[in-house]
Amino acid sequence: MRRAALLFLLSFGGAWSMSDLPQAMDDRLLEGVRLLHCDRYDDAFSNFAVVQKTMPAHPAGFFFYGAALEWLAWDYRNLEQGPPFFAMMNKTIALAKEMVVKDPKNAWAFFYLGAGYGFLGLADIKYGNWLKAFYDGMTGYKHMLQALKLNPNIWDVYYALGQFHYWRSKKAAIVRVFTTQDEMKQGIEELEVATKKGYFTRWEARNSLVDIWNMEGQPVKCEALLKESLAEFPVNLYTWWSYAKVHMARKRYTEALGALDFLEGRFKSSHWTGDLAWVECWVWKADCWGHLGDKEKTKIFLEKARRHPNAKIKSVPRYQELMKDVKNISGWAGVPLPE
Repeated sequence: MRRAALLFLLSFGGAWSMSDLPQAMDDRLLEGVRLLHCDRYDDAFSNFAVVQKTMPAHPAGFFFYGAALEWLAWDYRNLEQGPPFFAMMNKTIALAKEMVVKDPKNAWAFFYLGAGYGFLGLADIKYGNWLKAFYDGMTGYKHMLQALKLNPNIWDVYYALGQFHYWRSKKAAIVRVFTTQDEMKQGIEELEVATKKGYFTRWEARNSLVDIWNMEGQPVKCEALLKESLAEFPVNLYTWWSYAKVHMARKRYTEALGALDFLEGRFKSSHWTGDLAWVECWVWKADCWGHLGDKEKTKIFLEKARRHPNAKIKSVPRYQELMKDVKNISGWAGVPLPE
């Protein structure tokens, strides 16, 4: 549930034509976001680093760099980015707080303050800490509302609103204390606003809707958005992960295998690829081959997934979920595995 669970991925990116940064820095940030969608992480990091170096007292460069690290963690299932991610978000919060002290009416200060807390909420989600996720998310949400109050023309805020409202309602069964209202429809509508009027967030708002329609059992709506995404960003890993998922949901297993082959090709050529990426890809391939009736290939990929040598990933919740999938596939596909 990569950026679907993304509680605030780039959720506070504002309408930079009216930001408090020089236009040259705005251009750097936007180019960095575009490069992320093109799977050019090294180049994106370089752009964000320039903003950090040029304006070290401003949180923008640190926020976008940290957001990119989290994005990378989802695309490549890379679990090594935790320490630098937290360093960037803590720096974002600290600098934003200094801006608030200097000028309590600075919308951008509240914007980045909310952004930092929002991304901490995202990290909480990844590790299954929903209570803390909603606490950090609520803190970020309140700061974002203040930013919107001070500057009502920041349309990208609707991405944050949409994510927060949808997920708060979606997880209300787990954390009843935070809401008793069904805000999912409201959240979807706000995300649709962001796809049309957002500046930095229009692409990610679309990705978030892909995740939502997947979760809500709407593969046709999901696929329509994915076609738009591929037309703009043909090598975006998030899109290919989602395409594989949609093909599987619609029982188009051969097409799903094609998407997974594409992902494996990107994994082989990138130094960012995490061990979990291989495991998840292999489990999905086993699922596809199982449905296609090829027991030999099903067994090959199940064995590859469960025999991965990196012991560090075995404590990760997602890895444990995938190992449950291995057992389930082995059962219904009729492919017994040795202990």
